[in-house]
Amino acid sequence: MANLKCEYPDDCMLNLEAKVIITRYIERQVKILDINFVVPASQVGGKITSIKNIMVNVLATQGVINSVEIFIEYQIIMTVAVGREFQVVTIDDIYEQVIDSQDFDPPLSPQELRTEVQGTEIILSNWNFSYDILGNSEDESNPCNLTSPIVGTCINLQVYVDITVLLDRVNDIIIFGELDPETEF
Repeated sequence: MANLKCEYPDDCMLNLEAKVIITRYIERQVKILDINFVVPASQVGGKITSIKNIMVNVLATQGVINSVEIFIEYQIIMTVAVGREFQVVTIDDIYEQVIDSQDFDPPLSPQELRTEVQGTEIILSNWNFSYDILGNSEDESNPCNLTSPIVGTCINLQVYVDITVLLDRVNDIIIFGELDPETEF
């Protein structure tokens, strides 16, 4: 640094931040929802005959570092057929999971978890759905096990997703130097 000819010493310094992945947790096709629910006929204008499309809107993800707990707030959006019309049905849910520090690759000790980790990134990919129209919710067989029958359609929905959790820290990288005056840009 003594040989640098910068007008001001700070002009010779470039301060960068680099996110370093310390460890990762990857779980394929985690079942985050398995539910039987009723869509009231009054909500969609009749009985549902088929489900045409299912999408997911992830509203928020959060990781709690000290206990490695993740929260995924999401909304399922289904396009359903009712007779010759299409209607939209939504379901809001929150998935929570506590991950043991030994399940990460490489595993972390509780001490490393407290001292080394500064951030969490949650990546959700490869969403899959399994669904079945179980029948009319007011039928004697009561496919949704309701205590008081509601006129509507009983649906079973299962949602699966690949979950990747990255634990990281930020390292400062300081570079001292100056531009070569003979180099043209």
